[in-house]
Parts: sequence; structure tokens; C-alpha cells
Amino acid sequence: QTHKTDSDGLAELCIKSLIEKGLQKQDLVNHAGLSSATVAKMGRGEPVSNKVLVKICDYLECNVNDIMSYE
Repeated sequence: QTHKTDSDGLAELCIKSLIEKGLQKQDLVNHAGLSSATVAKMGRGEPVSNKVLVKICDYLECNVNDIMSYE
């Protein structure tokens, strides 16, 4: 299953969470197990899988509502 995000949704909230923790988008690739293509996809507001959301949340130690907005 995938979740549709808008350009102000997942990417913005995720970046905010990264900044608050002193991290960068590349850390999602290096430490959370995401591909650079997936991180780019998020930046364009394209849908990502539940698996990606879980990886992000595990790495950032947060829940899905912290990094995602629903349309």
C-alpha cells in the first residue's frame, strides 16, 4: 500500500524532523536504509510505501503522524 503525499506533506515534515535532530536527507540513505531515489521521490511529493514510512519513523524515533499529512 502507498500513501499519497503533497509537496508540503511528507517531505516538509520529514525535513523538519531531520533538522530538529541535526540530521540531513542523506542520513535517510546512509542510516535508515532508503535509496536516494526514494528520498528524491518524497521530495517531489510522490507516493511512498508503508515500508518506507516505517523505516523513516524507526530512524527518527517518531510515529507516522509526525512526518505525514493526509490529503
